[in-house]
Amino acid sequence: MVDISGKTRVFALIGDPVQHSLSPKMHNAAFQYLNLDCVYIPLRVKTEDLPAAVQGLRAMNLKGFNVTSPHKETVLSLLDQLSQETEVIGAVNTVKNENGILSGYNTDGAGFTRYMKEQLHVELEGKKILMVGLGGAAKSIAFFLCKENIKSLVIANRNQGKAEAYANLLQKISKIAVTGISLEEEIINAFTKKCDFLIYGLPTDLIDGGRWAINPEAFPKNMSLFDLRYHPRETAVMKIAGGKGLPAYNGEGMLLYQGIQAFRIFTGQEPPQKIMRDSIQN
Repeated sequence: MVDISGKTRVFALIGDPVQHSLSPKMHNAAFQYLNLDCVYIPLRVKTEDLPAAVQGLRAMNLKGFNVTSPHKETVLSLLDQLSQETEVIGAVNTVKNENGILSGYNTDGAGFTRYMKEQLHVELEGKKILMVGLGGAAKSIAFFLCKENIKSLVIANRNQGKAEAYANLLQKISKIAVTGISLEEEIINAFTKKCDFLIYGLPTDLIDGGRWAINPEAFPKNMSLFDLRYHPRETAVMKIAGGKGLPAYNGEGMLLYQGIQAFRIFTGQEPPQKIMRDSIQN
């Protein structure tokens, strides 16, 4: 049991919804293990209340907070300064409060690539990657994938213009072949057939009209699927990939590794990785 006092440093997660999040378990387990006088709480913040909420967190002197959907992009304008990569990505998932100055960071992409390399022992160099969806986490992942000397990245999004604009930006700064496409079935299935990794970043399993975003028959036999969600732990799209004998992973690995980096930003200390991992797997 955490003994909360006037000296306890408070951290939070803001988003809508937040009730499913495993971040409080992960960070509180790490605080307790290291005997830090800190607590991490989930706070549901509606879109229209975001400016007031951020100002409130600053005024109440919360030491830091994580940001989840749907606020990762809109929170930028409410912060005082941004890390260099966050300015390019255009999305924030970690905010540190130092004497009332709110600094934004993004640990999603670095966490995802580190998870793939360290936990799954995946070789990224030379791989062809298809990403479906372009939310805040997906934008960060795309940015950091382009640092891994991949062969190509295709970004499919409902808003094709948004996908094309971000693809052009990444191509300019990384020299990786990045393409933005729409979610039209014929187009996306053509790219699916050629990919090594499919990163599924849509918030639901279905797109408008109740159709699958991707035809499972287009999944190549050597493809791995990564669903950025972790609730439920086995999503419908993961079940489809698994039914075809393909490796399929949810977002818990990214959650862990982005949380490890966020913990460092929040506390300046090295987090207990095993404790954090066990907290979200139990």
